[in-house]
Amino acid sequence: MATRISSPTTPEGQFNKRGFWALIATQFQGAFNDNLYQYIIIFYLLSLFRDATGGADTYLYFGRWPASTFVPAFATFLFALPFIIFPGIFGALSDRFSKQRLAVATKWLEICVMTLGGVAFYLGYTPLVWCILFFMATQSALFGPAKYGILPEILPPSRLSWGNGVIQMGTIIAIIAGMGLAGPLFLMIEGRIYLASAVLVAFSAIGIITSYFITRPPAANPDMPIPKNPLLPWQGMGKNFAAVWRDRVLLYTVIGYVYFWFVGALARQNMFKFAEINLMISEDRTSYLLAAIAIGIGAGALLAGYLSRGKVELGLIPVGALGMTVFSLLLGLPGGVHRATTIPVFRAISVPLTGGETGVASRLAAAAGGHYLVVLVFALGLGCFAGIYGVPLAAAIQKRAPKGIKGGVIASVNMLTWVGIALSSVVFLALESLGLSAYSVFMFMAASALGIGLVLCLAKPIMAIRMLWWSLDGTFFKLRVSARRHLPEEGGALLVGNHESFVDAMALQAAFDREVYFVVGKELLDTPWLRRCARCMYVIPVDDSSDGGLEEAVATIRRKLGQGNLVCVNRSKQTRRDGAALPWYGDYTILTEGLDAPVIPVAVSRLWAVSYTHLRAHETVLDLVCRLLLE
Repeated sequence: MATRISSPTTPEGQFNKRGFWALIATQFQGAFNDNLYQYIIIFYLLSLFRDATGGADTYLYFGRWPASTFVPAFATFLFALPFIIFPGIFGALSDRFSKQRLAVATKWLEICVMTLGGVAFYLGYTPLVWCILFFMATQSALFGPAKYGILPEILPPSRLSWGNGVIQMGTIIAIIAGMGLAGPLFLMIEGRIYLASAVLVAFSAIGIITSYFITRPPAANPDMPIPKNPLLPWQGMGKNFAAVWRDRVLLYTVIGYVYFWFVGALARQNMFKFAEINLMISEDRTSYLLAAIAIGIGAGALLAGYLSRGKVELGLIPVGALGMTVFSLLLGLPGGVHRATTIPVFRAISVPLTGGETGVASRLAAAAGGHYLVVLVFALGLGCFAGIYGVPLAAAIQKRAPKGIKGGVIASVNMLTWVGIALSSVVFLALESLGLSAYSVFMFMAASALGIGLVLCLAKPIMAIRMLWWSLDGTFFKLRVSARRHLPEEGGALLVGNHESFVDAMALQAAFDREVYFVVGKELLDTPWLRRCARCMYVIPVDDSSDGGLEEAVATIRRKLGQGNLVCVNRSKQTRRDGAALPWYGDYTILTEGLDAPVIPVAVSRLWAVSYTHLRAHETVLDLVCRLLLE
């Protein structure tokens, strides 16, 4: 295989602002068209099958699956498929040719796809409509490596993070706009759905124009061979998956991140079924529900960035999982399995609509006189906590992926997210086969969100501790961290602290987004509650009652530093009053000699003073209440 040749970095003075914003406009138009067209197809097929069975009071069965389940599930699966089977081929194309030329080619291909879509709509031929959806997803998958791979080639290093943020924000806004406008546009042109193709072709023409203004970098590797086997990229991902498997923290982070995309796709599919069968609302209101989830995810992502307080805050992951559980329950309670009374057949038949099941959302809405608005708020809350859940996972993957193969690991994880999206459609159909209603699917989402949160916390209990300290920070006290920039992003380092208790050590761990091994006296673990806390953290117990125990501690600390970990030792001379002097006291080179590990002093101050002040304040309030009661 030919070696990839990286394009030279763009100097700050040669940054082409017009070329960059042309890329943003092209990406925005593409994401907008993708979502608008995809949802119009779903609305069209649902209305087509509903009309074929005699109106809104009946719906069509595909074997054992009603159209309200099968159409969004199959559409999700088809849209995810090209991202799974073609990334190797499309990635090679983006390296072999200039990414700007590839962007132009994809826009022309989009024009062809949208035009064929109009023909399919006009003929009303369902298999052709499905094929057009697959071709549209294929075009998007082709544009993917080019739009993200071009950023390092046209942006100076100082603007790369900013450029990624701009393109991500533009994509989110385009998705929300596409979702929100699909329903109203469908209602406007209902009966003449082929006119949607004319609108989409017009937007695609705008994308073609903007694509010609994108900065054109040279081809990254003109000799890059094009793989003929679609499964070839999976074969090359073995080392990336092996690296993820070796790092248990990274492994569970990837599992949690794939679940984020899985449950997001499942929520979208179930919302179609919920709107069609239980809410019985029009297409425009269905679009607003879907847009509410997307808006919530965007708002949650921004909120997570603020709440992280300058670091990768894994404590937000359980918070997000718990919030998703609550809002899924609000949409699905009281639950109950709603089993269809019809006998599945292998040909399309019409059956009566089996509505009438009510959940918490319906009951609260009926009392408030605003059924739809309550569901809309719950959808927004579900999306918001999903965003809070997903952002720290994505940041942790980017930060923790091995440096030498970071790009390959991130690409492999992105591949797995599309597998999760495709799997969601299979799970959605399986739940329908079990007779679960839309309310019950929300209950399944709640159980799975709670389950993934518990799995992550049990696998890495440090997440639960970080969640506890995050909730205390800003309420019970305010944790201020200064000079955190001196802490290395990767590699080993010896931290010398002034902490006097295990609570201080927990505060230090909460201040950093890297795991810290704390050196503690072995007798500390004799206290039951401290022993349970220590199991949730990273500790190196020291038996200073014998020389052998001290030598073993030195060897363990050096091994952890050599493995690239942070190790924190107390600056005190002994771990207990009657113990021997620690061998590294006064000379920390014993621990770092021959290792590329700097010695960094850290200090904790005012933690117990602030805690005492709060306790005294609470005692004063309690004393005042008691006096009033006695008087």
